[in-house]
Amino acid sequence: MANKKDLTLLFQRPYEPIFGVKNDQTGKVRVDVPPNFYTEKYKDISTEIQSRFGEDDVDRTIPVRSVAPPNLDFAEELPRKKPFCLFNRRHTQIAGRLIKIFLDAPDVDSLFSVASYAHDRVNPQLYQYCLSVAMQHRADTQDQPIPSVAETFPNQFIDPSVIPEAREENSFVPDGVRVSPAT
Repeated sequence: MANKKDLTLLFQRPYEPIFGVKNDQTGKVRVDVPPNFYTEKYKDISTEIQSRFGEDDVDRTIPVRSVAPPNLDFAEELPRKKPFCLFNRRHTQIAGRLIKIFLDAPDVDSLFSVASYAHDRVNPQLYQYCLSVAMQHRADTQDQPIPSVAETFPNQFIDPSVIPEAREENSFVPDGVRVSPAT
């Protein structure tokens, strides 16, 4: 069962499938989704995916409760790889509908389930905006920190060619002696 702190995991790696390994203060975390939550791309290989990210490879697993999937057909109008813009009236209308779906979830566990289902089916920027707004307006989640858009979409704010160098620096160089990548 998911708790409200687990919701912040849904912001990590927005372009990767929800079932990928995430990280929190406890270590590596796997989001274990029900079979009907896999998109068409992964549905036929869901068993292999579940065994690939097994219990031995992670410190904690969050089982996602199966819920009736919401109808997200309205969000298909904004493709996953296109930019989301609040100044676009149609994007704002789509966002309003997705926010309502997140707000209508009766509890945190249901919100985690519905948000997990939506994660791989809607535009990632739209998704993160809507989940952020919903969490800020729900009494049961408004005290949870929400990562900044610069953390979740660094490619929107820095030269993408710097990202691999920064990852290398972060992975192999100890704190205190790291240097900023040259731009």
